[in-house]
Amino acid sequence: MADKRKAFTGRTAGEARGSASEWLRNFNDHGPLHIKSIRVTAEAGQYVATVTYSEAKIETSPRHFADHPSTQKAG
Repeated sequence: MADKRKAFTGRTAGEARGSASEWLRNFNDHGPLHIKSIRVTAEAGQYVATVTYSEAKIETSPRHFADHPSTQKAG
């Protein structure tokens, strides 16, 4: 699957990175993702955090919920 990119701007590097992190945590905006990189650069008086990613299926995601203790079967 081809890589995609999404950019987030901010007045500081931390603000731009924080916006990217907020989007990554909001699964109402997207499904599971494979994150290739997150890079922050200074451009034209602001900072830009660029997330490079591809779509992932939950069963192939590197972190899935099968190993979580609350999903273990009793007995």
